Amino acid sequence: MIEFIPIQKEILTAWDTSIHHELSPYITKPLIHMNSVALEKLLEKEDELISVFNECTYELFNLKCCQSFIFLLFDKTFHMLASANYTENKKILDAKGLVLGTSFHPKSVGVNAVSLAAEKDSAVFLDTNQHFCVFLRDFYSSAIPLKISGEAIGYFNILTTSDNSLDEFRYLLDILSSAMMNKLHLEQCRKHKNMLSKLQLRILSLLANGKTESEIAENLNYSVQSIKYHKHEIYRKFNVKNTPDAITKLYKYNNSNCNFK
Repeated sequence: MIEFIPIQKEILTAWDTSIHHELSPYITKPLIHMNSVALEKLLEKEDELISVFNECTYELFNLKCCQSFIFLLFDKTFHMLASANYTENKKILDAKGLVLGTSFHPKSVGVNAVSLAAEKDSAVFLDTNQHFCVFLRDFYSSAIPLKISGEAIGYFNILTTSDNSLDEFRYLLDILSSAMMNKLHLEQCRKHKNMLSKLQLRILSLLANGKTESEIAENLNYSVQSIKYHKHEIYRKFNVKNTPDAITKLYKYNNSNCNFK
């Protein structure tokens, strides 16, 4: 199970920064929102991540342990992409101004679990009184980066107004973030595998093992010119300019559930 790292020092620093930037602790709603055009483009771009979030949170719908929690999804720039509210108060997010496109950048909402999870590159937990702005002080909050190949693609955030145990936060954060990343990983595997023909996958596999174009041509009984052509096609499909980048783009999704050979 995941563990929350100590962040009290970072919280105090963030409070000082908010004061320095003259952010009022008495704001009642987030200050920064995406406009409708930008939001529409973002939601379209992040459709796969949003779909996986919706699927994974819905699977918990009937679990009693979820009935006091709100789940939020953010992109890597801290804009809210989706929400799942299992509390009795179905209007709490709207009342707080937490609508799609809301920014959880510290300049928008002050100290929050999402921005701190990004800063520490780890799971974090905030008590109610650790938030800078009053409208977030109703919530206990935890967040974790969602990462593929070491790179954050978004953030998963859990909110509740109930004084739940840290074990509940750890459990939900762990199972939901893991489930989401497993589903995303498999989708990426299928997408990248299907972009290449079997021959191109074989060529890229041989390139990854240090084979030259001439050696690959001899091994596969093709002309060197044919190998050059398929290398160009691999680069074009993956939108890369060299073999190492093509190899990285394919194999960063490879695991025991996704065999490209």
